[in-house]
This record gives sequence, structure tokens and C-alpha cells, in this order.
Amino acid sequence: MRQRVTAGEIEGFFDEYATRCRHRGPLEGHLRYVRHSVNRFVEYLRQEGRFVAPAATQAIYQPLLDAYLQWMRCYQHAAPATLALRAGSLAQFLRWLGPDAVPRRWARLDCEKVEQFVLSYASGKGRGARGAMPSALRTFFRFALRKGYLRQPLDRAVPLLRTYQWATAPRGLTAQQAQDVLQLSKIVRRRLQAAGIDLPGAAAHVFRHAFATRMLHKGHGLKAIADMLGHRRLSSTFIYTKVDFNALQQVALEWPREVSP
Repeated sequence: MRQRVTAGEIEGFFDEYATRCRHRGPLEGHLRYVRHSVNRFVEYLRQEGRFVAPAATQAIYQPLLDAYLQWMRCYQHAAPATLALRAGSLAQFLRWLGPDAVPRRWARLDCEKVEQFVLSYASGKGRGARGAMPSALRTFFRFALRKGYLRQPLDRAVPLLRTYQWATAPRGLTAQQAQDVLQLSKIVRRRLQAAGIDLPGAAAHVFRHAFATRMLHKGHGLKAIADMLGHRRLSSTFIYTKVDFNALQQVALEWPREVSP
């Protein structure tokens, strides 16, 4: 069991969580809530003597990152949650640059290197992370260009990471899962009884019969009804000719012939 947690590990968790989180609501608000909860836990660890405070030295890129965040706060009026999200994303990029993460060495930074980082970063990341990192980099490079740290607009070098809504294949039910769902007939029967609907043998299949009857009333042929119900033989569908003779007279449905296999 771990006895202590370091500040670096906490920040590493925030960085990783922001890239892998798949929260359905607004990401920034969710991250703000998570950070608040984790900070309360860190305060508990500090009181118990199990939290290792950060060292006095700071990362070489920290002054640059702080200046960017200040610019975002003053000139872009970014919300605190946005700043936290951008800080986490850019910290990963600046750590990746290593010794080159200072403006005086940015002559080595070019379009190819930016694209290399983004593509390597995006591998295996979720939709939220694939959108957060390019956005952070573009605003960061615009800031650096305005401050004179860059001589070329590298924000244009950040590739667009496409995400496809239907990229994952649909999954169906297993045979056992389908059988479990069919047991819902008991629930349907109880609900029908509670509603005062008295039908012989009422269960989930009454909805299937109601659907077929409505198709018949709307003038659909028996062959179409059979196809929708999944009947292999038309003889299974002929039972619906008994439902409403008046409806049959009005729509004058053609009686289909069944061809023996």
C-alpha cells in the first residue's frame, strides 16, 4: 500500500484524466468538479502527513506556460475551467519538447515537429482529448507569435483530427440476453392488468399484434406485414385477415399466393 502521494502524481492524474475523460456533459465543468474533489482529498493527505509537497524548483517551461495562461485570462477572458484544461494539455506538449521548451530555443520548432507530436499524442485518445489538444496548441502558438517567440504561424501546422460519430460497429444482443429481455412479458402483463386492459393471454406480444393490425388498417399488403413481422410463411400472417373484415373491405387487399419451396 502506498504511504505517500506526490504533487507530480496528482498533476499527472489531472493531465491524463483530461485526455481520457468521456463525460457526456460539458467537459470543462466536469473537470472543475473533479479538481475540486481531488484537492479536498489532497488536503486530507496533507493533514495526515502523506502528501509530498512540490519541490522549490519548477519546470523550465513553467514561466512560459504561466505567461500564456495570464494572456488567456486577461485578453481572451477564458474561464478557470478552460485555463485548467489548456494548462494540462500544454504541459504535455512542453514536457515532450524537453530542453527545447523555452522561447530562445524555438528556432528548432517547425511544422513537421508540431505535426509529429499531435499525431503521436492522438493515438488511442478519446474524442474529447483529440479535440482539446489541437485547440490548446493553436491558441498557444498564436500567443507565442504575438509575443515574438515564433517567426512563423505554427497554429496552421496543427493538424485537424477528425472524429467520426459512427466509427464503432453496432453491437447486438447475445442469445442469452435476448432471452432475458423476453422475460419482460411478465412486466407487460402486470402493467396491462393495472391499466384495466383485459386481453386473453396478454403479454409483450400484444404490441406486435397491434403493430400488424395498424399496418393492415393503413392499407399495407399481407406480404409487407409478413416481412415486417419476420414470418417465413404467409400462412402465419393470414391470422390478421380475421381482425377487421370492414377494414379489409375498405382497402381491398390482394390475397397473396404462397409458393411452396
